[in-house]
Amino acid sequence: MRQLSRVEGVRRHILQGLRNGDQRPGAVINVREIAAGLGTSPTPVREALERLAGEGIVHAGRGERGFTVPRYGARELSDLYRLLETLLQIAHRDHGPLKSDEDIRVSIEDGAPALAVESVLSHVASRTTSRILSGEIRRIINILGPYRIEEPKIIPNWREELGDLRASLIANEQVVKSIRFHTKLRLQQVAALTESVNADDHDQIY
Repeated sequence: MRQLSRVEGVRRHILQGLRNGDQRPGAVINVREIAAGLGTSPTPVREALERLAGEGIVHAGRGERGFTVPRYGARELSDLYRLLETLLQIAHRDHGPLKSDEDIRVSIEDGAPALAVESVLSHVASRTTSRILSGEIRRIINILGPYRIEEPKIIPNWREELGDLRASLIANEQVVKSIRFHTKLRLQQVAALTESVNADDHDQIY
């Protein structure tokens, strides 16, 4: 396997862990443990983490401090939600036709919160003809991944709301309104979301 593909595979593995809730915001990422679990050396793991740090998905510490999952305050989290809303609305204005419900692959009923939200919102990104815009949407989605795990605790009707957004995309009706409502629900609860994350002050080790 080429080094480039190995590093990308490790990168995707780490992203999957962030979306699954294996890492809470503030957690220290254990490079050697990841390497051992994947049967590889620490070098591609560090390279993958350096890429993710460049994307703002993890934080790189100085010296021996290593990498951590970013922890955001209410204002920063609000900014991320608002930025994602703006980018999604721009992408929707530049969209192509939707073929079927199968284009949104992850089941909202069975999927983990972060994966379900990512599946629906990434669909909007995939419809734009701008690679720059699509890439930026996916980057923000990845940054928000660890916080999506907290949303069901704070937003009880998140599945219903996400189902409405998916239905809106499939029908291609009131999409902007649905995206705006999706963001509004989270902005209303952003303080509770950050408090839920901060309630567990024990940093888990990856």
